[in-house]
Amino acid sequence: MPNEYNRKVLMQIAEGTGGVAFGASSATELQGVYKKIDELEKSEIKNETLSYLSYYYVFPLFLAFFSLLFYVYLRNKRGHL
Repeated sequence: MPNEYNRKVLMQIAEGTGGVAFGASSATELQGVYKKIDELEKSEIKNETLSYLSYYYVFPLFLAFFSLLFYVYLRNKRGHL
């Protein structure tokens, strides 16, 4: 499995787009690739922001579910409505 990608085509794409192509066949080479990518990184991440979302569809869903249960209960209790 050493030839899982076409290095020549990858280099052509990198040159054509102004990018850089990397390849690694061992864990040591991969660490070197990561170090090189870190050197190329121009922006620094200042902080990570998390967004907490509230899903309000749950309330009408429960209302509809319990209404359906109540309807089935009444239908079975009295016969057909």
